[in-house]
Amino acid sequence: MAFLPEKVVNRREFMRVRVNIDLCITSVIRPGVPETETGNICFRTKSLDISAGGICFGQKNILQVGDMVELRTKSCLTKQACLNCEDVYFMSGKYELQPLEGVVMWVTDSIAGVKFHKLSLRNENVISKIVWDSHLEEVRNSRQKPIIF
Repeated sequence: MAFLPEKVVNRREFMRVRVNIDLCITSVIRPGVPETETGNICFRTKSLDISAGGICFGQKNILQVGDMVELRTKSCLTKQACLNCEDVYFMSGKYELQPLEGVVMWVTDSIAGVKFHKLSLRNENVISKIVWDSHLEEVRNSRQKPIIF
């Protein structure tokens, strides 16, 4: 029986898959900064990967570690500014999630990792289906079909 060395730490609690989900970051709350300074931060992005615990998506040096963010898919954009935004017309409506809240756990100048906060049962179920469907698709695609002569 082989054991992992003590230095190896797996921080993942959930299965994670690569999937593109169109999202809008519609709200950013930065601890210690008045909401009037962060209230206008909103942008469209795509997820890079997702799990039941969190999501990784593109960003352009906007977010900071500790920021509380709200993420929305096209189906739940309700703010007038969001509905009038020309980016909304280019978003895919393939996935319908309720608004997601999370905390930015890590950032680079081009991507951010967010840990979900108070994930609703509906969103948990939708995300679990996305993860398992994507995982099964990866498994099916990785199998080589036999060559018949």
